[in-house]
Amino acid sequence: MPSDSSGPSEGPGPARADSRLYPDHLVINVKYAMAGYEQIFQELGFALTPRSVHSLGSVNRLAVFADGYLELIGLPPDAATPRKDVLESYTGIDGLVFAMEDPDALQARLTGQGFTFQAVQRFSRPVQIDGVQQLAEFETVRLTPGQFREGRVYFCRHLTPQLVRRGEWMRHPNTAAALGGISIASSDPETTAERYAALGESVLPISVYAVPEAEERFGVPLPPDRFVAVSVRCDNPRIAAGFAQQCGRDYAWRNGALLVPLAELDAVLEFTA
Repeated sequence: MPSDSSGPSEGPGPARADSRLYPDHLVINVKYAMAGYEQIFQELGFALTPRSVHSLGSVNRLAVFADGYLELIGLPPDAATPRKDVLESYTGIDGLVFAMEDPDALQARLTGQGFTFQAVQRFSRPVQIDGVQQLAEFETVRLTPGQFREGRVYFCRHLTPQLVRRGEWMRHPNTAAALGGISIASSDPETTAERYAALGESVLPISVYAVPEAEERFGVPLPPDRFVAVSVRCDNPRIAAGFAQQCGRDYAWRNGALLVPLAELDAVLEFTA
């Protein structure tokens, strides 16, 4: 059975004035293959936001939900100086991002918990809204690499949330509606679960499996000490299955959930009702 460091089963949402960890988004790193993977995700029925370029040098497209989003992040092929943290991170699911409201309060709490972190980072990216270009702005507090072996763990504050959480970007043909959780394949699941629990009480379920359990659960070979599956809640997973079938992707049903392996990313998309 997996270890689960999730909190109460209430819907994820924006940061609130309590000690729990609310999700902001999950990141899938596609490096230099953005064109290929944006096509895959669109064929699987996600409505992606237009491609945008961060002031940090990365490119992204989002699958936005009412309470968070899934981010495809990559690197432009002609970048003179590629964004270092994206370049050096795992290809595949490499980012667990929590919401934050007050960077100073967050940093004080992290210090008290024994975590180390980088300086507050502020960046932006252009967004086209009704034909007018505007600037979406963000602040992040990133945990120092190495404290979580599975990938990048950090906190994000949206300074212009109205430019990201827009209703027209939340209507997905596959009926995807919300982030449902993230799963880890761990060589030491007990220690891994304790590490996430020490960070705080996550409202988004974080399921930690031993590697053999993860492979049994998701039905494919998986690497150790990695984020290996993203769960997405759907109004109708069978509609999502239809998209997988139409684009020729393997899929399976397990315990009422639709599993779509992305072997090239060492990852699985799980669609649940």
